[in-house]
Amino acid sequence: MRKLDNKWLLTAGSMQKFSQRITNRDDVFVYIGETDGPALFNMNSREIEISEDIPMGEGQSDFMDPDVRLQYDLATGLLVHESGHVKHSILDPNLFTQEPLALNKYELDIFFLLEESRIEKNIVKSWQNHRHYLRRSAVWLLQGDENKEITANEKARILLLGYGRISAGILNPKDLELMHPIMREHFGDETIDKLRDLWVEFQAQPDEEIFEKKRITKEVAEILLPFEESDSDSEFLEKLKELLSLLELALEFEKNDLFLEKDKKENKTPKEEVKKIRTLS
Repeated sequence: MRKLDNKWLLTAGSMQKFSQRITNRDDVFVYIGETDGPALFNMNSREIEISEDIPMGEGQSDFMDPDVRLQYDLATGLLVHESGHVKHSILDPNLFTQEPLALNKYELDIFFLLEESRIEKNIVKSWQNHRHYLRRSAVWLLQGDENKEITANEKARILLLGYGRISAGILNPKDLELMHPIMREHFGDETIDKLRDLWVEFQAQPDEEIFEKKRITKEVAEILLPFEESDSDSEFLEKLKELLSLLELALEFEKNDLFLEKDKKENKTPKEEVKKIRTLS
């Protein structure tokens, strides 16, 4: 386990406590600092790693405070997502590269894309109030590497990560409307329908199931493989950037609405509460 910079002690400690609510484990730690990506769960060190570049209040934020979690909803979303992996994922890739139905590298990449929405679906089953945080992190993660060439593989990534989260109840169907024409033109309605049936089946699998997850992954990979040779698409990149900008704005409004709703509940007078109770009775 790496040494944590003192300035992150409060923030990391409070994140760790909050994560334990989801994982029901006290052997998983939170590290904030330089990381290989925005967030990940390091199985070897049992650490949820959060990049120090993610906005979270310069090290003085207490994530046990609901207002802090909402203020820094991206950091909260990444923390909730990685806690979901701790709680619901089998994280040893060796289990998926062994027979029967051993996955090759391409199939293993597909597996982890499918797993993203499966674990988030399980999180909101138990923690519906975490949905906003997962929406926030999902939209941010869909951006990927802005310098990456937009290939067919990138379209498949958006299809599985984005549309898969609609089926999981994280994103709304209207959230990705802007992408529908491009996705339909590229994959075709029949292919999208087949893939949707498969990722919904994958999302329904129990955490400990291995064989069925590998079987479904191989079917998804077989369907997507012929599309890998497609040319890059600048229009897709433009539409994706436009879509994600609109979603970021919508989520800011959503966050403000949640703050207002919380303030309204906290500022009710005792008389209003009594009136509400009498009405209900």
